[in-house]
Amino acid sequence: PDPLSVTAIAPDPILDEAIRLTEEIETVPHVSGEYKRHIVYARLIKTFPMDRKRTLGYAIERALQR
Repeated sequence: PDPLSVTAIAPDPILDEAIRLTEEIETVPHVSGEYKRHIVYARLIKTFPMDRKRTLGYAIERALQR
């Protein structure tokens, strides 16, 4: 498998959860994008505590590009 593929860097469960959370947080009014990103990041850390923070951050960036 390609080590630089999306699933190699951010496995499907992490990417799926990042997509779900970013879609959910988009509906919150009157808060900055940075705050929304922080909330998603914090929830991913709680859901996937053993995964690298870099992987979680990358999953958020991929989710935002969709």
